[in-house]
Amino acid sequence: MSLSAQHPLLLGLRGRVGAMRSHGAGLAALATGLLLYFHAQVPQGLFVLAGAVLLYGALTQDAWRGKPSVRIAGLLMLAIVLLLRKGLWDPSLWSEGLTRYRSVIALLFGIALLQRAFRTLDVSELLRAALGRADARWIGLILIALASLLALPLSLATVSIMTTLLAGVVTQARDVARLSMRMVSLTMYLLPTTVASAAVHSSLPDLRAVDILALGVPLFLLGALLNVRVRPQLIETPGDMPSARPVAMFALAFVTLFALSLAGGLGVPEAVGLSGLGVFALDMRRRGLDLRAGLLEAAQAAKGCSAEVILMFACGLLACTLLQVGAGPSALVDFLRALWAYPGAALGVVLVLLPVVSVFGIHPLILFNVIFPLVDNTLLGGPAAQYIAWVSMFMLAQLVSPVSISAILAAGALNVSPAETSYKLHYRFAAALSLLVMAYLLAAGQWPWIAAPPVSP
Repeated sequence: MSLSAQHPLLLGLRGRVGAMRSHGAGLAALATGLLLYFHAQVPQGLFVLAGAVLLYGALTQDAWRGKPSVRIAGLLMLAIVLLLRKGLWDPSLWSEGLTRYRSVIALLFGIALLQRAFRTLDVSELLRAALGRADARWIGLILIALASLLALPLSLATVSIMTTLLAGVVTQARDVARLSMRMVSLTMYLLPTTVASAAVHSSLPDLRAVDILALGVPLFLLGALLNVRVRPQLIETPGDMPSARPVAMFALAFVTLFALSLAGGLGVPEAVGLSGLGVFALDMRRRGLDLRAGLLEAAQAAKGCSAEVILMFACGLLACTLLQVGAGPSALVDFLRALWAYPGAALGVVLVLLPVVSVFGIHPLILFNVIFPLVDNTLLGGPAAQYIAWVSMFMLAQLVSPVSISAILAAGALNVSPAETSYKLHYRFAAALSLLVMAYLLAAGQWPWIAAPPVSP
């Protein structure tokens, strides 16, 4: 018999320690999120921010230990140490590096809270019944629209949720994975609601939402048209239709908070993050949770995204390191300059070469953070054109790489290997989209009111 079984008091003590650790993780996540924006107003703010980040990482260790994102972050930190050496302790580097992707981290926290609230709604029966009542000819278009709508609050979690819920509703569950993966990716042309698109958004300070939509909406519609031939077939008859009132209430709350956040001057990633916090608070009230229980659930949500948050801190530090050390390896710089001489060649690197490299397991965030600071991206056009080009790289890599999050989520839902839900499932669509985006951006270069670089006064 174990010692803990012989002494129930030890079990109680361990439970209390675990609860305190979880509550501490929630508070550390909240402190980290606030300090990313307000550390300059706090005495010794940089050290306080760094302490909050370290505390958050320590208290969420059980959630991120062993995950690929953290291993990648470790390799990036090693590269930073080797590149900087004596300049490693430059305060400006750490201040700029830790906050470079703060909007992405706000997005990660917000989506984690949204997903937590979404799970309590239990919409599976509602979704099944609604699809069962739809005309079979429109099922594909309905799934396209559904994935696009869910992508805003749920990001890549849409892939696993839709694939899991509909695995027993359509004859080919792989069709659901195909449509959900592609449409979640295509929504990045409209709003930066994924980690990848938010990272690009954070790197382009002059970017305006209206310019993203002007260039992105036509590409989103063209990409959606490439999927109309996918027509999943239903295998179940509808049951009783559950009430849609809770879902409608959450949707209205999210849209209202999102619109108010944008009107208040926040960027799209921060607006999603703040809306996620508001919807989570609404869910707490709906279920009658007190502050203590709500903080515990928020801490669990913060733990769930801890690996990705750590990776974003490392990516931000790497990007600032590359900007500080300058050109980088001469062989890499010469190669990039040769390819970056013309818009067509530069787009070929971004839309063809980098997605192909990602198939071999290299994370596209690494490719972005290595190459973006070393080249003059104005060759691609204005901020909106640069956003579309780099987001397309992430989108294509996300679809064809067997180590992408969406491929792994879909593979887990279907119980197949990630290769079956990555390049084997999407290579034709990815090739067509790559050529389409390249032609579109080359043509957009002739639209100065949309794509030309801004002129300094």
